[in-house]
Amino acid sequence: MQVNIKSKSISTSNKLSKLKTFNAETVLCGNISKVDYHNHTNFTDGKNTVEECVIKAIDKGLTTIGFSEHVSKNEEWMKEWFARYLEDIEMCKKKYTEIDILCGIEAKINDDNGNLNVDEKYIETVDYVIGVLHTYPKFKSNKDVKLKLLNKKQLVDIEELYNLSVLKNSNVDIIGHVGAIYKRFSRYGDLPLNAFENIIEMAGKVDIAFELSGRYHQGLTLPLLNLCTKHNTKVSFGSDAHHLKDIGLIIDVLKREL
Repeated sequence: MQVNIKSKSISTSNKLSKLKTFNAETVLCGNISKVDYHNHTNFTDGKNTVEECVIKAIDKGLTTIGFSEHVSKNEEWMKEWFARYLEDIEMCKKKYTEIDILCGIEAKINDDNGNLNVDEKYIETVDYVIGVLHTYPKFKSNKDVKLKLLNKKQLVDIEELYNLSVLKNSNVDIIGHVGAIYKRFSRYGDLPLNAFENIIEMAGKVDIAFELSGRYHQGLTLPLLNLCTKHNTKVSFGSDAHHLKDIGLIIDVLKREL
């Protein structure tokens, strides 16, 4: 099955035209819209179908659900499922008109120039792109023994280097789950706030939304929103859901922490 190529609905001259991004100060005042742009299905590493996720989002009271499947430059793998992913989302848009449904991708950072691990033609088919750090480039894996030899400052510097690099990429609309890899694979806990601030400040300057992650930013949403307010950086809401129970998680986290 061939991927149908169409014009990208979000251009670099009109970024985030289809996304509802938010002023951080408004969110701090308790105006939390029921929107979740970071969700996975069984087309990649999620556990449920697109339709099951949409039904759950409606049940949860969301006004918008966005899908953000993992992508790759592995053309054979992409051909196996990507066209069906687009078709399922289009089917759900027609069937469930009570909720807005958007189609996105989550693309990992390949290098310190901000290049993404996805072919341009797939970017052109979706509503938005979430750029993320998934693995530390130049290491064999996130569990590479050499990473264990790095001290806290060295790991923070690596996180900053690659997260800042993706902000150079004009295809990116949202920078996703900042600090997630550091938190999962280092022994130092959450990424320090000064590192978050450097990334948030740059995101504001280039008009890329900073994702508040229900999965990785629990306990951090208030200070992160304060930093986004300070630097006039728009925020996006994402749960990074891989199971039905986590759809809309970011909304629950924000309501609990603000």
